[in-house]
Amino acid sequence: MPEAAPPRPSSKNLAALREKVADRASYTCEYCLTPEQASFAPHQVDHIVSVKHGGESDVDNLAFACTLCNRRKGSDLSSFDTETGQLAPLFHPRRDPWHEHFTLKGGELVGLTPSARATIHLLRLNHPHRVQERLVRFGWRWTRDGA
Repeated sequence: MPEAAPPRPSSKNLAALREKVADRASYTCEYCLTPEQASFAPHQVDHIVSVKHGGESDVDNLAFACTLCNRRKGSDLSSFDTETGQLAPLFHPRRDPWHEHFTLKGGELVGLTPSARATIHLLRLNHPHRVQERLVRFGWRWTRDGA
């Protein structure tokens, strides 16, 4: 007989859990570093390892993610490293220090590791609109015609 899914936290506990995860992340997406204040939609709590893959709803398996990163990550655990073509695990916010895996060059994220490159690719972190958002956040002037 298949193992039953773990019980979901109550709505009261869910709110407290979200607050704890958000506070730990300084209210910033743990994948793309977009602050929740700079986003049009509230950030979400992401299961780093989804429940369907055996992940639990405890703080050690939860990350604070903007809606775009959370939606694009889904339940994925890996993707292809764009440099080597090899399958690589995605960046894991609880285990991997962000600055050891990513750096910023202008408005683009640069992957320093296979995990970072796979994450950038899967989450489309360097889509032109995401790059433009970063540049605007950093105070760079941007117009539609690129001038």
